[in-house]
Amino acid sequence: MDSAFYYHGLTDVIPDEFHIATDKHAIYINDKRVHQYYVLSDLLEIGVTTMERRDATIRIYDKERMLIELLRFKNKFPFDYYKEIIGNYRNLIYDLDIERIQDYAETFPRSKMISDALEMEVF
Repeated sequence: MDSAFYYHGLTDVIPDEFHIATDKHAIYINDKRVHQYYVLSDLLEIGVTTMERRDATIRIYDKERMLIELLRFKNKFPFDYYKEIIGNYRNLIYDLDIERIQDYAETFPRSKMISDALEMEVF
C-alpha cells in the first residue's frame, strides 16, 4: 500500500516499512521492516506490473489497482494522507485507464461501494 503510493509518486511520505502483498496462505514474513498484507489468491495478481527502481525491477500494483485499494481501505488511512493521495489521483485522471479501473472495481468484494466512491471522489 504505502510503498506503492510512494513509488507511483502519489505521496511524498516515505514509508517506514516495505508494504508487501502476499497470498493469504503465505508464510508470515518475520522482518520488522516489512508490513505484510494477505490477499485472496484470485485477487493477488490483478493489476501487477513491474517498475524499475534504483537498478532493480520490482513487482508493483499499477495506479489503477492502487486507486481501488485506496477506496477499499479508506477508513484505515489518516484523513490527511488519504486526501493527499485522492487529490493526486484527481490530477492524474486523464492519464488513468478508466475502463481498467471499472473492471477492477467489479472484481473486488463490495464492488458497489467502490464504484460509488469512484464516482463521488475521483471522476
